[in-house]
Amino acid sequence: MNPHDLATARAYHEAGNLGQAEEIYRRILAGDPRHAEARHLLGLVEIQRGNPQAAVEHLRQAVAQDGSHADYHNHLGVALAGVKQWEPAIEAFRRASELDPRLPDAHYNLGNLLRSLGRLEEAVEQYRAASKANPNSPQTYYNLANCLRDLERFDEAADAYREALRLKPDYLKALTNLGNVLRERRKFDEAEKCHREALRIQPSYARAHHNLGSLASVRGWFAEAETHYRAALQIDPNLVPARNGLGRTLVELGKLDEAMEVLSPTPESGDGLIEAQIKLGEKLRVEGRIDEAAACARNVLQVKSDVAVAHHNLGLALAAKGELEEAVASYREALRIQPDFAEVHSNLAVALEYLERPAEAAKHTETALRIKPNFAVAQLNRAVTRLRAGDFQQGWSGFEWRRYCRQHRLRRFQKPLWTGDPMPQQTILLHAEQGLGDTMQFIRYVPLVKQRVGRVVVECQKPLYKLLSRGPQVDRLIARGQELPEHDVQAPLMSLPAIFGTTLQTVPAEVPYLFADEDLIERWRQRLADHDGFKVGIAWQGSPKYAGDVYRSPPLRHFKPLAEVEGVVLLSLQKGRGSEQLAELPSDFPVVDFGPELDADSGPFMDTAAIMHNLDLIITSDTSLAHLAGAMGLPVWVALNRVADWRWLQDREDSPWYPTMRLLRSSRQGSWDGLFRRVGEELCQMVNDSPGSSP
Repeated sequence: MNPHDLATARAYHEAGNLGQAEEIYRRILAGDPRHAEARHLLGLVEIQRGNPQAAVEHLRQAVAQDGSHADYHNHLGVALAGVKQWEPAIEAFRRASELDPRLPDAHYNLGNLLRSLGRLEEAVEQYRAASKANPNSPQTYYNLANCLRDLERFDEAADAYREALRLKPDYLKALTNLGNVLRERRKFDEAEKCHREALRIQPSYARAHHNLGSLASVRGWFAEAETHYRAALQIDPNLVPARNGLGRTLVELGKLDEAMEVLSPTPESGDGLIEAQIKLGEKLRVEGRIDEAAACARNVLQVKSDVAVAHHNLGLALAAKGELEEAVASYREALRIQPDFAEVHSNLAVALEYLERPAEAAKHTETALRIKPNFAVAQLNRAVTRLRAGDFQQGWSGFEWRRYCRQHRLRRFQKPLWTGDPMPQQTILLHAEQGLGDTMQFIRYVPLVKQRVGRVVVECQKPLYKLLSRGPQVDRLIARGQELPEHDVQAPLMSLPAIFGTTLQTVPAEVPYLFADEDLIERWRQRLADHDGFKVGIAWQGSPKYAGDVYRSPPLRHFKPLAEVEGVVLLSLQKGRGSEQLAELPSDFPVVDFGPELDADSGPFMDTAAIMHNLDLIITSDTSLAHLAGAMGLPVWVALNRVADWRWLQDREDSPWYPTMRLLRSSRQGSWDGLFRRVGEELCQMVNDSPGSSP
């Protein structure tokens, strides 16, 4: 062997001419098969060519021939890692470090391998050893920082990123990750400086715009976040995280149509848009755009079928459409994927309750509470089930869990909650909390409160102010939004049944306790005199924002059997949403429509209340008008689904809350046609039995 051959081969090797180097290494080995260095370098050529298995064979021979070289063991470790022989690779790296503790590559490579295996603490130890052996390697500090970040040791990670940047000021990845770590530590201004410096170094760096968008989003600056996400996508239209972030931001800004366009699945997006699509679907459902919400969930499941939250959201959308069996199937699939998903157990229980499967429902409610004992929604659902069954003793106490449920949004007050103690010299603030009908129902407790507390102030929703100003024993009535007067204690109106320990036998049911304006009653009496016949006021649509609206608001077309009763005149009491259905009625379904003038001048509910006093009967679904008629002591029939809201109890045709009310229920859930045929028959009998009817 020419003594210059090895040097020549090394020169070719260092110049990147692997073929020439390999030829000489093999010529050397042909003459001397035990030439350890040539064998080692040939193994290194195979590593560089991406042939780790061939490299392993050469490097094992080199180590066997001369095991004293740390480089041989280090490169053997690299080759072994390349063929996924993790433990032998670790052993090779450790042997290299033992032979030469100052060899930084051995520590560095071992750190990389340990990190990839999730052995983060050990990896940190190796990176620190590597940085000690070579304190001028920015890459070592960068990887150390990444490892510390993964361990959520954010302050240490930030220090390591800063050291990498000291050594290499234009290190974009280090700047980016430092900014993200600082965001985690809520050091927003410092984080922003990092990402803006990254943009200064490389103005076309799409990731920097994405990170600025993410930072702005965390700060609640959604308009700024939108600007940065769009800038990122202008640079790199295929940057899926930026699309995901833009979609989430547009949802926050209420730009749902734009969000749907941005989040439309593409072959490039893969599962990168799942997070934003889930958020969009949830927002669409809350906004009542149920079909689109279901489509979002299905888009997610088409990409990734094992996303439990997507099955759950699809179930919620199907339940909102009244498709209960399909909803149950989606919930069960979510639980198959994630058995401890408490929210799914809770919502499955609700669906089963509506399907009249109470034993199964109770089982899932209890499971939800076993998983999350303080799960407010499940606690509330259990209380509602008890109230529906007439178990007021346990029901009212559990009903207080509603104050911890996000959807009910009870406000916080500085003054303590009234517990029912006599306070003859003090002032209580009673405040409305949920729907208008709820306020009409529970305002009845004011006289009872007045017996124990010296002064009663009631804060109500603005639409009820004029109506309730004629209500029972209120010392001062204010509309929500007005400044609250001084008070000593406070209570939500819907907590009063619990405070008074109300039972079925002690419901304060004296009516009327709400009153129409006498002048308006007379004015409408004269106006309605032109309508001869048995006058029936009807309403069909409650607030569409109520989660269970599909189960309580039958479309107007179902009321047609009432129009077929001879001598009956139907008058619409419907306001707002639902009124558009009047224009769709056929000619043989006449309904008197008062149009937008109803309550326009007199104030919300004032004309409506006066008209009700001039009717023979009110027939409504579960709306605020049912409560208004009942509170005024007027004859009212309420059309209910088989399983209805808790306040109507179950399997009863009367209401302990309203003596003049009659409850008519469907024979099975969702069977509105059958129910209204029965209502029509009952109405026909009532008309025939009424004074003045033809024999």
